[in-house]
Amino acid sequence: MFRYASSLAVCVVLATTLISAADSPVEIDGLVAWYRVDSLHGTMKGREKVSVWPDASGHGHDLVDDENGMPAIFEVVQINGLPAVRIDKANTHAVTNPFDLDDHTIFLVYAPARPRRGLLRNELDERGSYGIVLRQELERDVLQQGQTSAPYGTDFDVEKEFSITVLGRESETLREFINGADISSEQKLGGVVRVGRFFETRQTRYVTSDGQGLRFAEMIFYDRFLDDNERNAITNHLSEKYRIALRYEARALLATASPQNVNVLSGVRPVEWKDRRELREPLGHDPEKSPTRLFSTRDGTRVRLAVSLRLTTAVVGADIRVFVLKNYEEYLPGEVGSGPMTGDGTPHAVELEMTLTLNDGEFIEIVTSGGGAEGEVTLVPGESILTAEVLP
Repeated sequence: MFRYASSLAVCVVLATTLISAADSPVEIDGLVAWYRVDSLHGTMKGREKVSVWPDASGHGHDLVDDENGMPAIFEVVQINGLPAVRIDKANTHAVTNPFDLDDHTIFLVYAPARPRRGLLRNELDERGSYGIVLRQELERDVLQQGQTSAPYGTDFDVEKEFSITVLGRESETLREFINGADISSEQKLGGVVRVGRFFETRQTRYVTSDGQGLRFAEMIFYDRFLDDNERNAITNHLSEKYRIALRYEARALLATASPQNVNVLSGVRPVEWKDRRELREPLGHDPEKSPTRLFSTRDGTRVRLAVSLRLTTAVVGADIRVFVLKNYEEYLPGEVGSGPMTGDGTPHAVELEMTLTLNDGEFIEIVTSGGGAEGEVTLVPGESILTAEVLP
């Protein structure tokens, strides 16, 4: 299960597409609807009913209260001093001018409540199950198309805090990002998503999920799947606006599978990573053909490396240096060393961390060289780890 640990480092990274904080969503093609709490802030007071939530995109897709259930409420000081809209039991808002989505990207700045909350549905089919359910099963966000459903992402847990969720579909492939981290399921589900009514979704004829307890600060809809630069630009804008920290995501987790000798007194020796525990695009690794290399499959991939080598030896005075070699031609700054070892066989940890950028086809290797006494210094199998985290 994908979990955010409190000990994970957090980072806000500016995307290569630079956009201003004031008008960021409209600077990117494909904007269909935009619901922002700012449009209510100037005229509403705390605890007032939200009868109309205007569409800031200019396309006229306003949300109008259906006058059923308990009303949605404007609440102040909800997220870092800014307000939010709280949805109450059985409340729904109709879209004044419904719109259709095929490929799409949806940004949600919201705080979850209980599981299985309805985000939106097709208002033209009152009995059908068409829409999006937040945290329907195993805490996954789900696209419902009639009798068929599929999750946008894998399991996750951000507790009850506000977060930036991005739901997307590209050529029927479902994608999801939480606070900048890619947790995409990559499952396929086609069919038009008709956005006609908010805060309610039907799973079956007899099971309906409302939006009770959800708090929204912003919702942005695009009728295409944004590329990485565009998605990161909006994510970073929302992160800065609402002070939501973005997080690194573990994309590659490699380990050693044999006790390799790293005490090479002449030249260097690359570490072989033949235990591939986790690997996702845009990082690649071939444990059979190129077990020493971790490579990128796209340009501009910013990667945070964390290397932990567990060494053991009976040689007194052996001294191991660890480097990162890029493209077999450039040693990156930041090498570390073990210092003279005692030779008593106790595992000794050597750790290295750095951030770098890889373009499509470029690769790095972790290499070692020896100093001091001759003799074998070996890696403890399964306990020497290379972790690569991709920055948003």
